[in-house]
Amino acid sequence: MTFSEALKEVTEKAEGVLYAVILGTDGIPVGEGAIASGTSREEFPGSGIMDPETIGAETSQIIREAGRAARNLQIGDAVEITILAQTCVIIIRRINPEYCLALVMRPDASLGKGRFYLRQAAGRIESDF
Repeated sequence: MTFSEALKEVTEKAEGVLYAVILGTDGIPVGEGAIASGTSREEFPGSGIMDPETIGAETSQIIREAGRAARNLQIGDAVEITILAQTCVIIIRRINPEYCLALVMRPDASLGKGRFYLRQAAGRIESDF
């Protein structure tokens, strides 16, 4: 399964998903990501939630800090981070120490389903890294 196919599958299976993208932990996106059918970037004017470079730049520090905090607390690796905001939910799941998968969802979407499909997609593409 290609990266694009895995991302598109996540956007189609989980209701309320807007966008999915693979990011390096340095914030650099791997490709353009996948926008869910029936969704457009124009739905969120002035927002960077559908732009891979913006998501990467704005979440890379959070990813690094969560990893550092987990190591300092000696609780193992930080595997998943969720940002709940007024206009969306962003779930970031680590694929390996250098890459993660980010999922942008509507605030009323099923967080559990999003996490489930994100975990499945991360597992499927992990060997390609």
